[in-house]
Amino acid sequence: MLQLGPYRLDAIARRLQRDGRPVPLGPRAFDVLCALADRRGELVSKDELLDTVWPGLDIGEANLHVQVSKLRKALGNDALTTVSGRGYRLALPVGHNGSAVPASRPLSLVVLPFVEPAASPGQAYFADAVTDDVTNALSRIQGAFVIASSTALALRGPGLDLAEVARELGVRNLLQGRIERNGQRLELSARLADAQTLEVLWTDSFVVDAADLRTLRQEVAARLAAALDLELTHVEAERGRRRPDPTAVDLMLQARDAVWRTSWNASDWREPLALAERAYALDPDDADVLVGSAIIQLFAHVLAPAAEPTAMRERAEARIARALAIDPAHARGYYAQAFLRRLQLRLDDAVRASRRALDLQPSFVLALTNLGETLLLADRPGDALAPLMRALEVSPRDPTRGFTWYRLGRAHLLLGNAREALAWWACIEPPNYNPAMVALWQAAAWIAMGEVQRGAEWYRQWRPAIAEGFCWTPPGSRAYVQQWQRCVLEPLRACGAEPDGTPFESWLARSAAAWTAAV
Repeated sequence: MLQLGPYRLDAIARRLQRDGRPVPLGPRAFDVLCALADRRGELVSKDELLDTVWPGLDIGEANLHVQVSKLRKALGNDALTTVSGRGYRLALPVGHNGSAVPASRPLSLVVLPFVEPAASPGQAYFADAVTDDVTNALSRIQGAFVIASSTALALRGPGLDLAEVARELGVRNLLQGRIERNGQRLELSARLADAQTLEVLWTDSFVVDAADLRTLRQEVAARLAAALDLELTHVEAERGRRRPDPTAVDLMLQARDAVWRTSWNASDWREPLALAERAYALDPDDADVLVGSAIIQLFAHVLAPAAEPTAMRERAEARIARALAIDPAHARGYYAQAFLRRLQLRLDDAVRASRRALDLQPSFVLALTNLGETLLLADRPGDALAPLMRALEVSPRDPTRGFTWYRLGRAHLLLGNAREALAWWACIEPPNYNPAMVALWQAAAWIAMGEVQRGAEWYRQWRPAIAEGFCWTPPGSRAYVQQWQRCVLEPLRACGAEPDGTPFESWLARSAAAWTAAV
């Protein structure tokens, strides 16, 4: 006997009940449900379901789709999750003999019904719609286990024992939200709590324009998904640090959390690199571990090039390919692939991989900023603005926002908007950037605005650090180098600030070599 959220499944008696009442299901739909329930929320491929439900028969996928539709009609649309191109997983919590499985999943939570105390009876639907949107957005975070909103929306009313609810659902975290309206403005407050102790782990609030309610719901969901992608990683990393025998997943979450605590200097990457390699040694077949370790290697290589860059990139390539073979819908896997393709100057491939990652996880900030940087390198600064601005919209407090401001400034200068560029660079505060790189572009912007002496003096002050920084700056595409020479190097030479171009010789040589390799 299995408990599937509010349903009780008796596979032997071939009976499904809710509140003691039978839920009618055809025999094939019942078999599909049993196959999904046996896997306790894990992905079950279409081929596995076809072999299990129709053994020895040559049955097309259309028959499976029909049975899945019947299950959704009986249990609710959110009871099953479709993994595009792969299969299905059961989104209902699964327990045995009426007792839910104890919380054991990292990155697991239930979004409790959001409340809007001042709403009229005719507007009560809005808070439920926001709850549903937020649940769907969070479920797209790579590795997250989120209880379906059809179950969560039933969890309301006074006297609710939240710790008991979490135990029954098998989740570690609870998300609660409160909505307040003031004319055309809406304020949303959210808090994340430990499911057992009810200790508040994180809170946030923000105000948005309530004129377009559908757009508002999408923005609320995107903002919370981006923030919780980071916060859940930090929460689970802290839990993992307290375990005497951390798993590969624990170590990988700690590595990801350590990345966000770095000052983006090369020396800070020893800890996340070491944690990622420990995770890989424990479980080299886990897709999250494969992707996470590859991303950290690539980040570290950008900040301090590896002694053997070709070997490092080949290692990252192999891990990314292995991860996507295991999970072809892995959003972080496509982001890692896009990052690597950008470093290889395979820019069309990098754009495609970035967009695939965003199809799977639309509020994925790193994929948005990587897309922006790729478009800059492809001589498309105007196109780069949209993904970069979107990254700031969905995650205005993101730890990587300094790099986003830096990229926005570069895009505006390349478009001829020097004043706008300087405004973006003025937003940056340590440690979110490399000050020498920003100083170079600032000098060029001041010269473009006619403040030649100021720009020349600023460049001369930073020239030694700029020369050092360009020793490890990743290669630029042919189009990007031409843009950079026109907007940066030529103005510096024309005013006498840069006498011979030596700070950039190694970068230009590596860029030229990369063009040949990319071809």
